[in-house]
Amino acid sequence: MIESLYIEVSQPKEPKPLSKYHYIVYSVFSFISIVATLVDLALSEWYQYCWWTFGLVFAEPNTRFDSFENEGSIGDVKSDSCGSLKHLVNTNCPGFCSHIDGFDNGGAVMILFGTLAMLFNAICIFFHILKLYRSNFKLKIISPLSFLPSFLYILGFSIYFGVAKFSDLEETNGKRFGTKDFEMKGGLLLGFTIIGLNLLLFIYCYFTTKKTFLS
Repeated sequence: MIESLYIEVSQPKEPKPLSKYHYIVYSVFSFISIVATLVDLALSEWYQYCWWTFGLVFAEPNTRFDSFENEGSIGDVKSDSCGSLKHLVNTNCPGFCSHIDGFDNGGAVMILFGTLAMLFNAICIFFHILKLYRSNFKLKIISPLSFLPSFLYILGFSIYFGVAKFSDLEETNGKRFGTKDFEMKGGLLLGFTIIGLNLLLFIYCYFTTKKTFLS
């Protein structure tokens, strides 16, 4: 009797199954991250500088100068402002024409890495939904996979800032013709929010659903 009692007490308890709601919560917020990233990449207002408001591709003038009418992209701004009007623009916004290519190239880089971040978020959603319906499904790389959206968006942001060289932008001559110094707008602010959301998703996966993919 004592021996049987010892055996009964010594038997380890089986771990409690993880609630299916953890997979649903992760998938829902990952989908929100994808939608937010898509909106962010498409926004036309990431920052303001000189006489324009810029997105990753789009740009529109904040002035009534006839020479800057019908501009819709960073390429249009470059064509109008860094041709015959280069001296006027650089006088009021020092070094503008030496930065405009960085604005354009940086935007392309951000779109690339943002798209990759959305792709890996979608892959993580797929595996979490698969795990929801197939409890015996295993995936040892779930931790690095769930970190990739954050890593890619942070990397894209870092390269974007490095290529665009926002920190090197000089103050504009705001006393003439209403030029504006560099100012962050909705796109940049939303981007920082998306980075935080993706990091939270990784942490959530690491402390909840990860273990079920491994054992």
